[in-house]
Amino acid sequence: MVSIDLSVFTITEIVYFISIPLEKGLVRPIKDRPRMGLVFCPSGRVIYNHHGKSYVSDPNHVLMLPTNGNYTLICESGCICPMVDFKISPPLETPEIFSFRVPNIAGLLSIYRHIDNLWTFKKQSYKLKCMAGLYEMFSLLNDTSLSPYCPGYKFEQIRPSIDYLEANYNNPEITNNMLSTKSGISTVYFRKIFTEKYGISPMKYLQIKRIEKAKDMLLSEIGSISNVSDATGFNSIYHFSRAFHNMTGYSPTEFIREYARRAPKKVE
Repeated sequence: MVSIDLSVFTITEIVYFISIPLEKGLVRPIKDRPRMGLVFCPSGRVIYNHHGKSYVSDPNHVLMLPTNGNYTLICESGCICPMVDFKISPPLETPEIFSFRVPNIAGLLSIYRHIDNLWTFKKQSYKLKCMAGLYEMFSLLNDTSLSPYCPGYKFEQIRPSIDYLEANYNNPEITNNMLSTKSGISTVYFRKIFTEKYGISPMKYLQIKRIEKAKDMLLSEIGSISNVSDATGFNSIYHFSRAFHNMTGYSPTEFIREYARRAPKKVE
């Protein structure tokens, strides 16, 4: 499965939302597809043969179909497939089908049905709301594409810990023990599930988020390095500066200078 970062694309146009009834045994060749498409298969199973590869659309897999793609659709069991056709910028360099494993398709379908209704009945500000809804679907698919696979039931076990971490990331007292307690599980099991989901340990993840926030605050040129250190959950400027250097290769002061050097000069 080839991954794709959907956050690098801008949706420039939504063409339509439709639900296509497909009969069992249907074989349909598609040539030079004119637009990008997202296709869902809430029940049943549809195979897309493309460049010698087979891609499955079923309740656990959503497919992104490429502009200028040539493929053959084979319906193995009858179903009604929701589809969104749209255009993006920059365009994909190669007409590749992308498959997204979705543990629970219900969330995506809920968004689709809402924006399909808006699009059909042209309700107030429907274009903006439909665009926002499609971006929300992109976001959900991106999370599944770029994160290591972790079964949904496991993630639900640590959700209270994640919610606490996100709301209190700047609390310098956060530890693995504290987070695991929020979910009522052992520290070892919490670390195991977290690492399955995010690909790194909880404390490493926390430090990355703190440094990312610190970079934004330093670039704002508001507040001292000491204030930034306190605001992002570090116990001292020393620990903050060391962590910042380890992650960025710059001290906080060097980072500010480097940004100022790269910033475009003001035209008088």
